[in-house]
Amino acid sequence: MNRFFAYTLYQYKSLLQYKFNTIMQIIASLSMVLIQYSIWIYVEKYNSKNIDEIITYVLFAIMLQIVLPIKITTNFVSEKILKGIIINYLNKPNRLIVITFFTTLGNFLYKLKFQVLPILVIYILMFYNLIFRTISLKRFVLFIFVYILSYIVAFLLGYIIALLSTVFIRINGVSELVNALLIIFGGGLLPLDLYPKLLLRISEVTPFYAVMYAPISIIVHDNDLGKVLFILGVQIFWLIILLIISKRLSQYVFNKFDIMGG
Repeated sequence: MNRFFAYTLYQYKSLLQYKFNTIMQIIASLSMVLIQYSIWIYVEKYNSKNIDEIITYVLFAIMLQIVLPIKITTNFVSEKILKGIIINYLNKPNRLIVITFFTTLGNFLYKLKFQVLPILVIYILMFYNLIFRTISLKRFVLFIFVYILSYIVAFLLGYIIALLSTVFIRINGVSELVNALLIIFGGGLLPLDLYPKLLLRISEVTPFYAVMYAPISIIVHDNDLGKVLFILGVQIFWLIILLIISKRLSQYVFNKFDIMGG
């Protein structure tokens, strides 16, 4: 197990070399939070609607988009496929997904420390009463559990997209499409509660709901037991489905390289 955590540490230390890029990303993320905050304050002013939950929702939506492993997973695996490095894993196909997972953890820890935490600290300092009025310890503990499931589903989604590079060669278009669907059906821009009923129902049966909206809903909304069980059910359903798809697609990819003689 320690040898796999070495990949996590290596990825974390590698990212430390790009400090200027990190600073720019922090500034960009903070700008997004402030812009969204200004927009919703304007909405509250002219619509007499309390938007405390929405502001907190927007904050967590931005932070989740920063640390979700879809993009890093896709880039890491597709690069190995396109460069032919994947042949090193022909005898141990399961090792690739494990190494990829621990590599994404390094990326997660880096972004958590240098991007998410600064945003969270500034947000707490600016809106101390708001965040502690909206979030409770019970919600936070449940959020951690739901986020772990969210992270795994996002990882599997990114892994599947990467494996498709054996079919499409370049998967930038597919990757961008998934990001767009995540924003729309995962509530990355607007809370799904504001969607028309039909669009909300469609969103609830997508993996993007399990990835993005599920953890945010837990931390922001006061959900009853039925809603919590529904959220967990959607996450577990997609985790199983994506696990099956990734396993079968992985077998196809490795068999293809094996037939080609590496």
